[in-house]
Amino acid sequence: MTGSAGQKRVQVDSLGNYVIPLPGRSERRSIVDILSAQDSIIVLKEKRLAEKQQQKKYIMQQLLTGKKRLSDFTVPWVATSLGNLFSERKETNCEKLQLLAITGTQGVIPRSKLDLKDNSSEDKSKYLKIRIGDIGYNTMRMWQGVSAYSDYEGIVSPAYTILKPVADIDAKYFSYLFKLPETVFLFYRFSQGLVDDTRNLKYENFKNYCSLSFGPP
Repeated sequence: MTGSAGQKRVQVDSLGNYVIPLPGRSERRSIVDILSAQDSIIVLKEKRLAEKQQQKKYIMQQLLTGKKRLSDFTVPWVATSLGNLFSERKETNCEKLQLLAITGTQGVIPRSKLDLKDNSSEDKSKYLKIRIGDIGYNTMRMWQGVSAYSDYEGIVSPAYTILKPVADIDAKYFSYLFKLPETVFLFYRFSQGLVDDTRNLKYENFKNYCSLSFGPP
């Protein structure tokens, strides 16, 4: 039945009439042991995953900042404006391509894989094309690290900015670099807006003011 505020409720009387299959005591104990063992395995795997994630963060911090150099590489790093590495892709009228989403944790994925209501506009003529090898970022959330390398070709909301790498630039390397706290803070500094909810990093600020150090080709 439906209670106040539209919430579903089950009457106590109806529960008393509900029949469930019940195995014998020894079988119940065996089932509990198996499920408890699975719980322990899950906890262990989650712990190991958390440790691996922390290890990855440490390695990224060391390698992407040049604090630790690989033994075969000694050439000094250079610094340049990101505008020298990426141009802005503004291709539109590609409605027949699949709709994608750019997330901070899952990267660029088909919009259908998100367990969220589809609020995209029916008219997708102004949606932006993103190609394999591009980096897309949320213009309003780049200062929170919402950017990703794309393994897909498709279209995304105009709320995103699409970065097209220049020749010989490994965009996947920069997709990792864009996740470093130091880089995210750089994007925060040059995002425009009086408060965080209105901050945005448009391509003009991205290309003119954001400079990073990295290894030569």
